Amino acid sequence: MPGLNNGQGLTPADLRRANANEVVRLLRVAGPLRISDISNRTGISRPTVTQLVASLEADALVEYVDEPAAQADYPRLGRPARLVRYRAENGYVLGAEVGPSRLLLVVTDLAGEVVARHEGHPDSARSMDELMTELESQIETVLKAEGVAHGTVRSLVVGVPGLVDHRARSLAQGPCLAQWDSEGHRARLQRRFDCPVHFENDVNLAVIGESRRGAAQGFATVAYVHWGTRVGAGILVSGNLHAGASSAAGEIGHLVLGSAHGPSGRGTFEQAVGAPAIAARGRAAARRPEGRALRELAGGDAASVQATTVFAAAQAQDPVARAIAEDFITGFARGLAPLVLVLDPDIVVLGGRVAQAGPWALDTLRQKLVPHTLLPPPLVLSSLHNQAAAIGGACMALEAIEPHLLSAPSLHHR
Repeated sequence: MPGLNNGQGLTPADLRRANANEVVRLLRVAGPLRISDISNRTGISRPTVTQLVASLEADALVEYVDEPAAQADYPRLGRPARLVRYRAENGYVLGAEVGPSRLLLVVTDLAGEVVARHEGHPDSARSMDELMTELESQIETVLKAEGVAHGTVRSLVVGVPGLVDHRARSLAQGPCLAQWDSEGHRARLQRRFDCPVHFENDVNLAVIGESRRGAAQGFATVAYVHWGTRVGAGILVSGNLHAGASSAAGEIGHLVLGSAHGPSGRGTFEQAVGAPAIAARGRAAARRPEGRALRELAGGDAASVQATTVFAAAQAQDPVARAIAEDFITGFARGLAPLVLVLDPDIVVLGGRVAQAGPWALDTLRQKLVPHTLLPPPLVLSSLHNQAAAIGGACMALEAIEPHLLSAPSLHHR
């Protein structure tokens, strides 16, 4: 992107900050660069770049370093060329995913590079206050191990398995976290780590993660669909999260579709095709003689068959498992089709334990989606797997603080 100019109606302060932002973005992506390289790539004049770098250096966002001899384009005499380096280590952001049986934490520097990950599996029977205590403990442990001081943590975004009402600052719906007090826990974390804290639906964070760091990079309109115990979607439009007026966009699990799998032949989409329904069908089949492959994959115990067992057996070409899996994939395609028809996304990313079943399931879903849509979009599996929400949280945290990184007085008055 070329440097901005006053022909766009900006005040001098706006122009300076916009160009400073462009310099910072370039250095974050391209690494240490000479002043001349920054000028050439941004279209900002060399004298202006020099002034901007001086301001950014005063704000501890960049620093000058000597160019290593091995990187020089040709032998030099005297002092090595000086490069400008973005100080990504000048702060950190945290993304976390919190659920009744799993806590995942990701720490990134200000360039978005992951410097630490930590996963824990708390007892789902414990209270939410105890779960919060464990989250705080995990954060403290990771920060200490990485030598990260509290004062350098700039923001924390926590993904939760529920519908977060941002207007009321509460968890509007979240059966997995029935005791979650969004505002109370947000304030608790903010006091502990002295940084802004934000809660967001975990599937919404997952679509951000896949867009910024995963399988949907480079696409503007993206749907991330989680297929596991829960069924839901996160939506990006023009690269931005679309949560809807009441933060309920993408809640396709609540669709009511005619289905042989739901209670009394009907039920919500999530009840019809979610992992519990698949597991129930698989266990019933495993108890019959023809369900031998399912029993063997479950260690000889039909009661231990899970949804992933069914899809693993289907991937291995077991006919009983394939019939069950194909039935559920057909139902999943019917529920996915309305989202595709309304949104017309550039790409659909599939996440969740059921969705990660293997190429046969993905190919079958592509085929089943065709009769229900006009122009089926590309379907791909999540490349971030179970880390998508936590990584998306870190990305959201970083994007939220970016405007404040360039708010120092030196960028306005020089």
